[in-house]
Amino acid sequence: MPQRGSGPTVSSSGTGYFSVNEYKSILSYAAKRHVRVIPEFDMPGHSHAAINAMLARYRKYISTNETAATEFLLSDLEDESDYMSIQEYTDNAINPCIESTYKFIDTVIASVKSMHANIQPLTLYHVGGDEVADMAWTGSPACQPLNASRTDLMKHFLTRASEICAIHGLDMVVWEDGVYYEGAPINRSSFASRNVYSTVWDNIWENGSGQRSYELANNDYKVSPTWTRSIFCCIRETTLTESPKDPHFAHYIKLIIIETSLN
Repeated sequence: MPQRGSGPTVSSSGTGYFSVNEYKSILSYAAKRHVRVIPEFDMPGHSHAAINAMLARYRKYISTNETAATEFLLSDLEDESDYMSIQEYTDNAINPCIESTYKFIDTVIASVKSMHANIQPLTLYHVGGDEVADMAWTGSPACQPLNASRTDLMKHFLTRASEICAIHGLDMVVWEDGVYYEGAPINRSSFASRNVYSTVWDNIWENGSGQRSYELANNDYKVSPTWTRSIFCCIRETTLTESPKDPHFAHYIKLIIIETSLN
């Protein structure tokens, strides 16, 4: 299984990546056992690898084909934002203010939907939305014309993502901190998807966030609690003594959320 920082090869502690055929075999295995696979490509945060892959693509084509070079860029090349994510990255937030971001998302969703076809048709797509660094995009010239706060930029990003999901006939899934700001959820009506599901991980009563599931449900979100203390699946990078307040909260990577179907 790929792990944070293991790279795309099989020579490290991870196992590189899943090929299309390997992913399809996972779908087939799951479908036979009445398990639904809900893919998540976490955006706009948690996107260090995607951002740098598209920068590599840019460098590959820029001298010969500028259109191809910029087609799927996920970052503003003039962005001078100074931030660090909880994962200690300074470049893992996809820019919500450039159109190539949404062409990339549309292409990814279309490709994943195609992989699911005839095996386990895709109905839900998890866009992520969690753990975006506070100072991301503050130095991006592309975002200046919007004159928007970070909250407004996140709403802009998720609104556009929901429109893409809706075009593909998919309901959108998002982590709760992607739609929960300043003590309240973003208005559900902002999103085009027929249903919006929120997977709630920051729901620990001792931390003062136990009410989030209820507030989201009361705002017409479909809520799926992912109890951090008991059933949250992580690749652990801390020990109990390093995180005494909440020993189950650790840096992790999210690969695929697998939801057991009860129908």
